[in-house]
Parts: sequence; C-alpha cells; structure tokens
Amino acid sequence: MIKICVLSYNRLSLLKKTLESLNNTTIKFDLTIIDASTDQATIDYLATRKDVVYLPKSNVGQAMNYAAELVKNSPHKYGLITADDYIYNPFWLEILINFWYQAPQEIKLCCSNFEPAYQWNTTKELYIYGNHQYAFIRDSIPGSNWSFRTEDINKIFPVAEKTGGEDLETCNKLKAQGFKLAALDLTDHLGERLS
Repeated sequence: MIKICVLSYNRLSLLKKTLESLNNTTIKFDLTIIDASTDQATIDYLATRKDVVYLPKSNVGQAMNYAAELVKNSPHKYGLITADDYIYNPFWLEILINFWYQAPQEIKLCCSNFEPAYQWNTTKELYIYGNHQYAFIRDSIPGSNWSFRTEDINKIFPVAEKTGGEDLETCNKLKAQGFKLAALDLTDHLGERLS
C-alpha cells in the first residue's frame, strides 16, 4: 500500500528511533533506507540490513528524487519520504492512509508533522475528514517529511538537486498550479534544526 523511504545521514541514534517508531502501526509497509552517511557507526549498522541503498555524496534533493523513483517504480498507491529524525505516533499510518483515502485531488503533498507557524508556512484553512480529524492546509511543508499519491509523482518531482530550499521551490510550484499542501500531527521532529 505504501513505499517508505528514510533518508539517512550520520545520525545513527535518531535513525534507530525513527525506524523503531515507524512500526507503531498495524499496516505493513515497504521500507528502503537511502543512506549517504560517512560516519563508521552508521555505515556498520546499516551494513547489517537488507533494505539499504547507498547514495554517497548526495545532497538532499538528489536523495529525494532517488526516493521518488523508487516509489514510482513500486506497486504501491502511496509514498512517504522522511528524514531520519522523526518519531511516529501510534497508529500514524492508519491515520495517514485514511487521510489520503478521503483527501480531494487538489491536495498533492502531506507532511506528517505539524510545525510551528513560520512566515513561509502559515495555516490557510482546515480540512476536516473522517471522524472529526483535521488536516491543516499550509503555504509550505518541509521536504524532510512528504507523503503523496504515487499517481502524482510527476506533478511533484523532480525537486531541485540541492540542500536547502529544494522543498520550498516545489511547494511554491504546486501552489502556483492551484494545488494544496496539508500537514497532520502524527510525529515529533527530534532533529528539527538539523534536517
């Protein structure tokens, strides 16, 4: 049903917490870790796993585009690209899938983290779905946590192949085309200033 790509870079303790918390669901998912780490501890840990793709010397935009191709070439209806510093709440995936099942086609991206209001991502409206659940329609959502319908990949990607601002450019492009961006409150972002 969903392909999850975790972008990893030199944060082994946070990565382990993220991977553990992804399992706070009853829904099975397909996981790939996309790693560009240079520290030996992370490299050694990931060498014990079979779900890792190494993308050395890649920037954030390159890793996101690689992840989007993995989602596009998978049989799954949805994709999630997440950084290695999010802690997922219990039943996070049930809520996220329920959101996408009901979301109107004009919503193209959804973040699983509700950030504080910044100048570039203020809340514009509330979208109510399901049993009184809320999604916040925002000006932008951080590229460190994007979920989307697989059918919409070509509208969203590729992002600019750089680190910093790649997400804002894409959010602005989607908004200019009349699409909307949503945020849910399903995670804690432990390494917010480091993503």
